[in-house]
Amino acid sequence: EEAVLLAQGYAETLHISPNSKYKDVFSDLMENAKDLGLGMWGTEFTNEGDKAPCTCMEDLNCSDFDIQGKAQECFEYCKKVTGQRDFHGLDSDKDGKACESLPE
Repeated sequence: EEAVLLAQGYAETLHISPNSKYKDVFSDLMENAKDLGLGMWGTEFTNEGDKAPCTCMEDLNCSDFDIQGKAQECFEYCKKVTGQRDFHGLDSDKDGKACESLPE
């Protein structure tokens, strides 16, 4: 499983001794995914170009948005891209509406 996630660009390596048997293989898989722009290394995750309303790579919170609509757009986008219901933790009451305290 780990190798597949790395190869598809949906994981990063973390080497903790003494668990380093596959260190080089896992690093190579991750670097290859980066080079190919797969998964989280692709433009849809890094907010390059006009495709993405926000980044799904770094942690965001409600204070990073000026209006609720932008937070909602990011919430929906990262849910679609990552498969996680609330990737950034923008929906504290789990009702599907992100950053409800922000102005409309």
